[in-house]
Amino acid sequence: MKKKEDKKFGIIDGQQRMTTIVIFLSALFSRLKQIRPLKENELETFEDIIKRNSTYRFETVDYDKQLFKDYVIDQIKKDKKVLETQSAKRFVTAFDFFSSQLADKDENYLLKMLITVENTSCTLHLIRG
Repeated sequence: MKKKEDKKFGIIDGQQRMTTIVIFLSALFSRLKQIRPLKENELETFEDIIKRNSTYRFETVDYDKQLFKDYVIDQIKKDKKVLETQSAKRFVTAFDFFSSQLADKDENYLLKMLITVENTSCTLHLIRG
């Protein structure tokens, strides 16, 4: 991980894992919101990991950034016909997969999954450069 300006970090190794976790959590929160409004602690987790107001907590490379925001995070883009990069296709496929897998899951299942992710840890190595 490489520190950038303004408390941002660039991921050197583990970017695919981080992207997949964010995609999964976005699908999980979307399903949970279909069942009921998020509770305060869940909203805090959403805001810490996914999006707080207009601040996206995780971003991809510039050429995929808008699609990631529109399709995965905000879920305002539904058209899958114009996907310009392989990574964009992967984002859409992964989000659709997780959404379909979570579509019939109940609140208890979703909360167990959320708690599991919240209790994971990540090794961080800062590189100055």
